[in-house]
Amino acid sequence: MFEVFSTLFDYFRESEEVSHEAILAHLIAAGHDPWEIGCAANCLDALFGKQMNETQLNTVSPKAIRIFTPEEQNILPPAVRDFLHLVGRTGEIQFAERERLIHALMNLPDDEITVENAKLLMLIRLNNAVDSLSLETGEKLLNVFDDKTIVH
Repeated sequence: MFEVFSTLFDYFRESEEVSHEAILAHLIAAGHDPWEIGCAANCLDALFGKQMNETQLNTVSPKAIRIFTPEEQNILPPAVRDFLHLVGRTGEIQFAERERLIHALMNLPDDEITVENAKLLMLIRLNNAVDSLSLETGEKLLNVFDDKTIVH
C-alpha cells in the first residue's frame, strides 16, 4: 500500500489536477489494485479527515493513559502499541495526533501494521503540522529507513 502513497505523492508533485476522478484514474493506470487504493484512501482520511473532534481530543490530560480497545489489541501488534504509548508519553506527539495515527494504522492491511510504518505515517501527518514536529523528532523518525529501533 505504501507504493500507492508514493505514486500519489509523486502525482501531486507533478500535477495540478486534484479531482477524485483524476487521482483514481492515475492510480489505476499506474497498476495499483483497487483494494490497495481504498486502504490507502481510508488511511489518509483517518490521518487528515475532519471526523474527529479535535477540540475534545486536545482537552485530554497529557498524563492520561491510552487503553486500547479489544479490537485495537487484536489488530495492532504489541510493538506498535508500545511505540504509540512511548511517543505519547514522551510528548513527541499530542493525544489527538496519536488518535489519528491509531485510526490510520487500523486501516492498513495486517501485514503492514509495523512500527516502521507507524513512524512513516506519523511523519506524513506531522509534516503537514510543522509546529508539531520538532527537528529532533523528525530526524529520529527518519531513522526508520536506516534503523529498526523505536524512537527514544
